[in-house]
Amino acid sequence: MIGSYQIKIFQVVRKVYDYDDMEYVANISLGSPIGQQTFLVVLDTGSSNVWIPEVNCVADDCLQKNRFNSSLSKTYQEDGRTWSILYGDGSNAQGLLGKDYFAFGPTMKDSLVIPNITFGMARKLSGFKDDPVDGIVGLAFASIAVDGVTPPLIAAINQSIMKLPLFTVWLDRRGAKENVFGGVFSYGAIDDLNCDKVIDYEPLSSATFWQFRLRGVKAGQYSITGTWEAISDTGTSLIAGPKSVINQLGAAVKAKYNQNEEMFFLKCDSKPPPVTLIIGSHEYNVQSENYIVMVENNTCIFSFFPMEGNGFGPTWIFGDPFIRQYCQIYDIGNERIGFALAK
Repeated sequence: MIGSYQIKIFQVVRKVYDYDDMEYVANISLGSPIGQQTFLVVLDTGSSNVWIPEVNCVADDCLQKNRFNSSLSKTYQEDGRTWSILYGDGSNAQGLLGKDYFAFGPTMKDSLVIPNITFGMARKLSGFKDDPVDGIVGLAFASIAVDGVTPPLIAAINQSIMKLPLFTVWLDRRGAKENVFGGVFSYGAIDDLNCDKVIDYEPLSSATFWQFRLRGVKAGQYSITGTWEAISDTGTSLIAGPKSVINQLGAAVKAKYNQNEEMFFLKCDSKPPPVTLIIGSHEYNVQSENYIVMVENNTCIFSFFPMEGNGFGPTWIFGDPFIRQYCQIYDIGNERIGFALAK
């Protein structure tokens, strides 16, 4: 027994919900009784911290969100430290740290429950006002966690709670719809219901983000080889890469660049060739139905966009379009990532 809950060795499948193929969100619970305080979050393989707004947050960004009240939890423990986090899109959060039960799921039933998780309680929040989520759950490695906290899945493995030390992500394509079923995260299991056989595993080049090496990119008549650092990021809506390569890909699929929007646009009914990503010894084809995304009525974008590198960190970010095409098997225990064609 840990606290008042029997912690079992689990494999758990939890649904996520799709907002316009641009964001996938899930329900979690914090504190005890489990299920009393639930939150809508992004499950983010591009970061490593858990945070939600706290009841004392009066920032505009907090007002429409579910906020954690530590006094309602029977098992809450103060930490005493402050924290702050800044994301790549400029959004940020800051506040105090606390410790409590964490559950992947809104109730005790069919949830992965992990005790003693340190999480952030945001008193200040910026950049989240128009986002449906309350907070973010980081699923990358402890080495990039702010304040050195242990991410929940790393804690679950350390406590021998998960059946296998990995999780699988399958994301569905639903188009311009909001809050509809959009995929599943399978904790402690490989998803063979929604995913074909694993094509291959690629060792992580850095167990910080879910980071590996990209060997080449092709589309139409364009082809380039090299060695780039790339990450798999469920919290990124699109695919980012070096400007010179993205410009060539845009031309290859006959997309038009809009300087003001800093995006490529193309006709929603166009049928351009796949974009091929070479990882290890395999070619992974991202089909146009997964990289053409409708952003408003009959306006579609090419979901590859240029990212200016600063000389540090990955030069490619493989967000949701790649993950819709290929299930991702995030193998924490073996520090590798697997790819399987989504069924």
